[in-house]
Parts: sequence; structure tokens; C-alpha cells
Amino acid sequence: MKTGKITIEEMGFETILGALSFERIKPQPVRLSFSIWMDFEKVAETDNLKDTVNYAALAEDLKTFIIQSKFQLIETLVLRCAEKILAYSEKILACEVTIKKPEAIAGAKNSAAEIRLDR
Repeated sequence: MKTGKITIEEMGFETILGALSFERIKPQPVRLSFSIWMDFEKVAETDNLKDTVNYAALAEDLKTFIIQSKFQLIETLVLRCAEKILAYSEKILACEVTIKKPEAIAGAKNSAAEIRLDR
């Protein structure tokens, strides 16, 4: 097995995320980044999309999930996204997810939560 990593960085969109009353009313910007680890050997042998993970479709599924979820805690959201990634395909051996909230803390570039899960 030759394990490789595919990374999607900082997909931006807005969602309801937060426990404070004002965070429950107005969507705020979030940034999603994730990496998936998988066996690149078979994919390289066939060079066929059916042998890999369609990460564009996965990214859209995660975006839809995040927009619809409306979690209060960023920790919950990042964990649920990682679980969703592992459930997406048996080909995914591990994943790492980062969610950033650029407007969460005045004067800070971001607040963020990150997690890695292995199968």
C-alpha cells in the first residue's frame, strides 16, 4: 500500500454556527479545510476515477451538511464532518478536518477547531 493525501483548503461559505444568541440568527462565514488519506497505488495503476474518491463531490456534500447542520459548538461540527468523511467511502483510511470562524473573536484572524480520525 502506498498511502497518499488529498487536501481541500479553505472552502468558504456562510452558516449558522455558535451558541450565543446573535450567532443563532445570522449566518456567519466559515472556512472548511480537509484532508483524506488513501491508497494511491491502485489509483495510479488504473488512472480511473472509479478507483479513487471523488473529492469534489465529497466537498459539496460537506458544504451542504455544514449549512444545514446549525450546530452550537465548532467542536461538534468538526467531529461530525470527520465522521461523515470516513463514512463517505471505505477507500478513505483517515481524515483531518479544520473549521475556521473568521469573525468569532474580535481582533483575531480566526478561531478554529481541528480533528484527525483514523479508520
